[in-house]
Amino acid sequence: MKKTKYILILILFSLILSSFVQAAERISLGPAIAAKGNIFDFKKVYSGLRCRVQGPDYYYSDQDEGCYRVEEGTILWHGFQHAWDKTPHRLNKFGSYFRSIDYEPNDDLTGGMLTAERRSIFKVGAYDDEGDVKIKGQILKTSVLGIYHDYLDEDCLQVSGDVGDSDSVTCEVSLDLEEIGFEDYDNITVVLRGFQLWSSSYDMGYNSRGFAVRVIPVAQTEQAYTFDAYFYVYPEHSPDRPMWDDDCNDGNHCESYKYEARIYYTVIGVREQDGHVVAASSLGTNSYSQEITMYPFKTPPLASTSLRQAEIQGEPGFEHGIVGIQGFKWKLNSWSSTSDDGRYIRDLRSYITSVDYSSQTGAVDFYTTMYFSNESAWPYGFDVDFTMWNTLIQFNDAQFKKTNPSWYSCTLEKGDTSCTEDVEHEFVNSNLSSQKQ
Repeated sequence: MKKTKYILILILFSLILSSFVQAAERISLGPAIAAKGNIFDFKKVYSGLRCRVQGPDYYYSDQDEGCYRVEEGTILWHGFQHAWDKTPHRLNKFGSYFRSIDYEPNDDLTGGMLTAERRSIFKVGAYDDEGDVKIKGQILKTSVLGIYHDYLDEDCLQVSGDVGDSDSVTCEVSLDLEEIGFEDYDNITVVLRGFQLWSSSYDMGYNSRGFAVRVIPVAQTEQAYTFDAYFYVYPEHSPDRPMWDDDCNDGNHCESYKYEARIYYTVIGVREQDGHVVAASSLGTNSYSQEITMYPFKTPPLASTSLRQAEIQGEPGFEHGIVGIQGFKWKLNSWSSTSDDGRYIRDLRSYITSVDYSSQTGAVDFYTTMYFSNESAWPYGFDVDFTMWNTLIQFNDAQFKKTNPSWYSCTLEKGDTSCTEDVEHEFVNSNLSSQKQ
């Protein structure tokens, strides 16, 4: 009888042991059995279980026996700078964005490789020239932020009308949180990853009084996150439009226009216990004017006309803060000396710089640069209003790393309309003991 009892106990123990091994394998604890004699490494199994108890997104590192959260990486779009070398041009094809963003974390330790493509679009109208294009970005990796990339295309983002009248379109975007893996995030926001626009009614483009691109948060429910994508263009004749351009050919482009666009966006989510999101004011984070009486071959000084300090106040106590661009707008006002207030574009800029976040106060200080020039042999003056919308994402993350914001530049030669190049960055692991949870 006793022998039978011991056999039953042994069988029960074997079943429990087998179940434990299967459970360890299911939760990816790594090798749970030692190399010698198939004996359990109970320390490793216990450490792995301890990591998983902290949350389903934690994993165990064999290399330093630490617990780490699964990481994501991205590149934040910080703006653009486009300039023509010889002379100003009409608004034809224009764009700046990051695409094909992919982050591959290391197998065992925090860190990994981020790859992406940067693309700048800047097409000359009717005159041979050379374009200098720059796109600004900041690469980061995080274990607490959710990252989702997508874009809205020209099926909705279309504007049209008579030359001299502005037009805008607002397209609602509703994202199913379960489909994009954001159902666990309490705070969600959206930022621009870039944009592109083009004249689809006349391939030479139009003189312009401005354009705007925005993503505007609307609502968040338990099932969905909704925002508006906004596109605005204001084509107008210019007083220095050449006489030969009065020949409108078949498209009657002198009197009517049509522009289309794509808006690229990044959705960012954070759990309430990990972070906080500060929404942009509807009036803009920074708004100012640039009024210039132009002179031949002169352009307004950059520092005194375009650089302005901005501040966003968040909640104190969060260790990290990042700033995203949710929109920008430039618009030329009426000019008393001209009846046609459209202008050619020589230089157009919209970007952020010098981001300085304080975890103690929860405030972030930075500068916005928004700038326009129509410098030429005989330019006309202008009065332009600029607005930029920015959001602040605050969070605690022991594994967070970021690069310094970088400019990526290229030159568009004769016949070029765009520049596409790879972006690559590897995060090197260091001071891992300080990152253990």
